[in-house]
Amino acid sequence: MEGKSTPGQRGKTPGFLYMASSGDNRGGETTRITVHVKPGSSRGPLVEQADDHLIVYVKEKAIDGKANQGVIKALSEFLGVAPSRLVVVGGAAARIKRIEVRD
Repeated sequence: MEGKSTPGQRGKTPGFLYMASSGDNRGGETTRITVHVKPGSSRGPLVEQADDHLIVYVKEKAIDGKANQGVIKALSEFLGVAPSRLVVVGGAAARIKRIEVRD
């Protein structure tokens, strides 16, 4: 799966990123990322790129949302964005998650 280029960007975006209509009345686009989470990993925090998703290793166990918090923190550092801009929009209780990067 190929991502779309954004204005000011040359070439193709990595396959794990894709643009989607935000669905609100602003009419803007958001970026969504598919991640495969490995909770309770001794390798974490670590983010690896696969063809069409990211693999996120976190030390936190999947209890009471701790792993989700670890994923948001690791992704924010990897992508260079504030953690408050990242939202789990799908798979909150699963290992495969969809993360939205908001403006």
